[in-house]
This record gives sequence, C-alpha cells and structure tokens, in this order.
Amino acid sequence: MGKLLKYEFRKTRNLKLIIIVIACLFEALFLVGLLHGNPVKYDMNRSLIFGSMGLVFTTALGLMIIAIYSTMILYKDLNTKQSYMLFLTPHSSWEILGAKVIENTVSFFVMIAFFALLAIIDLKAAGTISPDITLRAFLSAFDLDSLRVLDIVRLCVISLLELLSFTLAAFSAVIIQATLFN
Repeated sequence: MGKLLKYEFRKTRNLKLIIIVIACLFEALFLVGLLHGNPVKYDMNRSLIFGSMGLVFTTALGLMIIAIYSTMILYKDLNTKQSYMLFLTPHSSWEILGAKVIENTVSFFVMIAFFALLAIIDLKAAGTISPDITLRAFLSAFDLDSLRVLDIVRLCVISLLELLSFTLAAFSAVIIQATLFN
C-alpha cells in the first residue's frame, strides 16, 4: 500500500506545487501591501486587497481543482489503453482504489493545513500592525459578535467533509461508468 500511495502522490505533485506557488505569490502581495500601506485605509491599498482576495480564491479553487484532478486521473486510469497495466500489479483493485481515496483525503488535509497556516500568519501580521482595526474589520466583515474558535474549526471540518463526499461520489460515478458503460 505504501508504494501505491507514493505513486499516487507523485502523480498529483505538480498540480499541488502550482497551487502552493500561486498561494505564496498572493501571500507575498498581501504582506507587501500590509507593510507598505496605511492599515486604516484598506480601500486605498490595492495590493493588500488583491492579495487577500487572491488567497481566498486560491484556497477555494485550489481544493476544488485537486478534487477534480483526482477524479480525472481515476477516469484516465480506468479508461485508457494502458489502464490494464495498473490492475496487473500484485495489488487488489480495492487497494488501488483505496490508495487513490487516501491520497485525495491526505491531500485535502495537507492543503487545508497549509491555507490555515497562511490565514494565521495573515491575521497575526495584520493584528501586529493595527490590532484594533484588524479585529473590528474581521468581526464586521463576517457580522460575528461572538466569534469562537470552535465554530470556525467546526465549519472548516464540515466543509472538508462535504468536499470529500462530493469527491467520493465522483469517484463512484467514474467507477460505475468504467465498469458498466464500457
């Protein structure tokens, strides 16, 4: 199973690296805007706004792209001419599909941890520069008067589980298509 997981991680490595590089570029843009701008006038600092919106979109779209890419790889593995080579290995079909699902789940958790780390860095940096304004802007943007960390963690876990369930539904659709309709 370890060799199968290593193989699956190697197949999706480039896409994840591209997403991480894009997120790091937006992070650098955000930090440059935060350091060189006036924290009181957020509307006047374009690099700060562009960096933060880029990070939000990179987070959401990056996770969706990973899910779609994993599904596309499974489709290619099951429907191309060289796909029979995958199932000639000494591993069972369940091990191969399990490695794909485990790789996808671990990728989601790692990417969520990466983006959560970036969010913590951004909030700490913004809080260091202007603690009062950052907290008020964060609370007023989301209309949260009683912000609890447990609620945010619960929301992130639920979102991750929903994304995983959609990905697993897509995996089963690809498997059904490959077995019944070919």
